[in-house]
Amino acid sequence: MPTIKPLKTLDLIGELRQQLKLSQGSLAAKLGVLLKTVSCWENEQTASSSMVKQANCTID
Repeated sequence: MPTIKPLKTLDLIGELRQQLKLSQGSLAAKLGVLLKTVSCWENEQTASSSMVKQANCTID
């Protein structure tokens, strides 16, 4: 039986962004962070405190 890898929060950022058809820049603008920050999140380079603060927001 194959093992299913659990998704991490950082894995979900890119998935959700793509489902919403947002560029990294658009998502960054909506969250009030730099594009580089979103890129780092998606590449699992950092999970900053700003990401934690934004966790409860909605993207409309």
